[in-house]
Amino acid sequence: PNAIVQYSSPDLTCTDGSADSYQWGYDAAGTLDSTLIPGATSQTYSLALPEFGSRYYWVITSHGGCLQKAYYNLPPALTVANAVVGNFEFSLFPNPASRKINVDVKGLDGNGDISVKLFDMLGREMQGCLLVAGRGEINVADLSPGVYSVVLVKDGMKVGAKTFVKN
Repeated sequence: PNAIVQYSSPDLTCTDGSADSYQWGYDAAGTLDSTLIPGATSQTYSLALPEFGSRYYWVITSHGGCLQKAYYNLPPALTVANAVVGNFEFSLFPNPASRKINVDVKGLDGNGDISVKLFDMLGREMQGCLLVAGRGEINVADLSPGVYSVVLVKDGMKVGAKTFVKN
């Protein structure tokens, strides 16, 4: 099930009531460093003095060992820009992979750098590369097995994302 985080003062609530476990936390606005909130392990987290301007709150739910991270308010680095970029193709291969992933983007031109950033499920940037002629390569050999988000960034705005599985 897809978890959604809702806020009704003073509580953050995860809509997924069937998770095996919950862990609440937040990312700092300036650095996106993740912090787990000790003892915040139920479906609802009471937040007497929310700091929505400086913190991006989230919950990690578990279902049979699979983890999902859902934000109440997404950091700008992880939100999808509403910029119209036209039709383009964005592919990752192989997926899943154990050593490296190749990135191929076709039909996304214009001025400015096009980069790829790889984030873990806690929202931490783990790797990245600049595209050259629409192609790039990310070494994933040292990453822990799991699910990662690969984000395509053009002129500082997120224009696409795909999920990648590390074996």
